[in-house]
Amino acid sequence: MKNQGSCGSCWAFSVTETNETSECIDTGALYVLSPQELVDCVKVYNGCDGGDYWGAWEWGETHGQELDTTYPYVAVEGTCKYNSAAGKVGEVVGTPSVRVGKFGSATNAQMMSGIDIKTNAVGINASGINFQTYSSGVLSTCTRTGMNHAVVADGYDSTGSEPYWLVRNSWGPDWGEGGYIRIGMGTDGDVANNGKGNCGINQDVGYPMTRTWSP
Repeated sequence: MKNQGSCGSCWAFSVTETNETSECIDTGALYVLSPQELVDCVKVYNGCDGGDYWGAWEWGETHGQELDTTYPYVAVEGTCKYNSAAGKVGEVVGTPSVRVGKFGSATNAQMMSGIDIKTNAVGINASGINFQTYSSGVLSTCTRTGMNHAVVADGYDSTGSEPYWLVRNSWGPDWGEGGYIRIGMGTDGDVANNGKGNCGINQDVGYPMTRTWSP
């Protein structure tokens, strides 16, 4: 479980974690990749002042992503030190899964279909007090939907008494349920908060594909 620290690099962690999982699913190799490379080098965004996953996946398509051991995380934006020959395993191609348009919403059924294939990057609103102080259980009331935080949807439970999305945060293992939060689903076909979902989780969903990286 990773910790972005005081740097607003959630977007880089969301991309990195989905890339790691995608590579493992596709090839069986589990690597720990470098979010710092994205913070320093993806200049369409603002490093520690925020970004999105789509441009970072586009970077990976043409540059790949280095290992965290060769490009370690320091939680501040610095000069891009990208080295195409330095142990790349970044074979990612940014590909939408269920996203409709730039910030299109997805139904619960579409989100579940995407998560069945790969872990998905999702945008949420993390500024509400219920999210900030979350410790355990299903967060069923989260009315703020303006996206300001990128996380990873790892799984879901649609059959229990409180259906939820299993979401991996980047605030370290001491937050929430070992670094995770369970965000309650709205009703499928008419998700909560005018189709945006609890915390806005239904608005912008995607996962990367993989390919063999060659510099």
